[in-house]
Amino acid sequence: MATKELRLFTAGWGKKCKEKDFLEVLQKACEENSEWTFTKLDIDVLEDEDDYDGEIPTKVPTIHVVVHGKIEEQLNGKEEIMTNIEMTLSAY
Repeated sequence: MATKELRLFTAGWGKKCKEKDFLEVLQKACEENSEWTFTKLDIDVLEDEDDYDGEIPTKVPTIHVVVHGKIEEQLNGKEEIMTNIEMTLSAY
């Protein structure tokens, strides 16, 4: 089990969540930092599931930087995520 995880929260109604350049930046950042796993979660689905015990953000896209099962950092919005993702991953 990975100890470092990047959780991207999206929604079907979130236009920024679907932009190809955005997803490519995140996937590339995780590939370059191989100790990280990348998980994409749809908040519309999560809200209907009782088995998800994490915090579900209300704004999308949102990223939770999870280290050893604990949310260490949260980035909100495409611009903040794209600007800070590489620095954030290398900080942990």
